Amino acid sequence: MAKIKPKNSFFILIFILILSIAGAGSTIFFAQSEINKEVAEINKIAFQVKSSENNGKRLSAIKKQMEEIKDIPPILEKMTATKDNNKYQEKIIKTIRDYAKKSKMKVNRISFKQNRKSKTGNTVPISISLSSPVHYNNLLKFFKLTENGLLRMQITDFSITKVEKEDSKNKVNIGEINVKVYVK
Repeated sequence: MAKIKPKNSFFILIFILILSIAGAGSTIFFAQSEINKEVAEINKIAFQVKSSENNGKRLSAIKKQMEEIKDIPPILEKMTATKDNNKYQEKIIKTIRDYAKKSKMKVNRISFKQNRKSKTGNTVPISISLSSPVHYNNLLKFFKLTENGLLRMQITDFSITKVEKEDSKNKVNIGEINVKVYVK
C-alpha cells in the first residue's frame, strides 16, 4: 500500500470536510423547504378552520334570525282581522272585551254594520255600548288600547258628558262609540 503524504492527507481531509459541509448545507436547505411547505399547509388549514368558524357563526346568526321571524306570522295574524267565515267578528269582540276589562269597564253591546270598501282597504264599522258612568281615566285607557292595539281600529265617533253628582268625581257618561276596524 502506498503511503499518503501528510500534505496530501491534509487536502483529503479538507476535501472530506468540504463535502460534509456541502452535504449538511443541502440537507438543511431541503429540510427548510419541506418545513416551509408544511407551514404553508398548516396556514391553509388554519385559514379554512377560521373561515369555517366564521361561516358557522354566520349560520348561527341566520338560524337565530329565522327563529325570531317565526314569531312574526302570528303577530301579523293578530294585527288584522280576516273576513273568512265571520271569524273576524269573534276576534273583534274578544279584543274589545279584553280592552274593556283591562280598562275596568264593561261592554253592554257590540253591533256590526255592513262592510264597506274604502280607499284604504276593507273596513268594518262597529258600534260599542259601554256601561255608564265610567271613570274618565278608564275611558282614556280604553281609547288608547283600541287605537294602539295589534288589531287595527280607529275610533270615528263618540259622545261624552260629565256626571254632575258630587260622589261621582271624574266620572263621565259615554254614549255609543263608533269604531272602524280594518280587515283583510
